[in-house]
Amino acid sequence: MARYQCRACDFDGRAAWHGVLVCPRCGSTTQVRVALATEEMTAQEMHAIQTAASNMSDPDDSAEEQNH
Repeated sequence: MARYQCRACDFDGRAAWHGVLVCPRCGSTTQVRVALATEEMTAQEMHAIQTAASNMSDPDDSAEEQNH
């Protein structure tokens, strides 16, 4: 179960994750946040998150940490 928050209809609760960011109550796709456990994610979703995280790391930060 994923946790949803929707500003369009004020839904704040849990519902099944179907791989699409859409409010389970009103169907909004623009004002919705979702939190889900990694166990619920597909391999494609996990890969996208790992790629985004690696792209966010700054090479200068890791070099600075090694000097301290």
